[in-house]
Amino acid sequence: MSLRFWLQRLVLFLLVSFSVMLFSTTALAADRVVLKYRIFSESISVKDLSNLAATGEASMLLQANLALAQQDKEVMRRYLSTPIKINPVLLERLLDSPIGSVALDKISQAVHAPSDQDDRQALYSALMNSMRSDGNLSLINIIQNYPTTIVQVEGDKLESAYRQLSEIEGRLRNLRDKLS
Repeated sequence: MSLRFWLQRLVLFLLVSFSVMLFSTTALAADRVVLKYRIFSESISVKDLSNLAATGEASMLLQANLALAQQDKEVMRRYLSTPIKINPVLLERLLDSPIGSVALDKISQAVHAPSDQDDRQALYSALMNSMRSDGNLSLINIIQNYPTTIVQVEGDKLESAYRQLSEIEGRLRNLRDKLS
């Protein structure tokens, strides 16, 4: 068999391998949330948390957990669901800067993988994947798009994470205004 035949086979193999890797990594997203409040911790489904964010309705398990943690579900809903409008291109540029690294570190104190490894990169991925749907960011979108099957949410730090996203929005708005 000729060299050309083998090169074609190699190129085809590489293209198929790349496609499989590309599609398999984008399919990975969180399906469980370990919701933590100080020493209290409970695993719930992302679907339950998403339902709270979308409708204000909490499952019995989530209601019990919020009651035990003495947390108001409406306050949690507000921090999870309030959208923040950000230009995806400007967000990517900001996140690739030293300021963006600090912002990612602050947000990852509230939303992170249980192992605390590669939180910055995982959070970056979740932020960018969240932007693809409608150009808005919310904490629930970030949790839904977190690239691990389990994501840990520090409930008492949700407000801080939301404020950090709002600061990013403000910085990007100022940058856009200066460029205009």
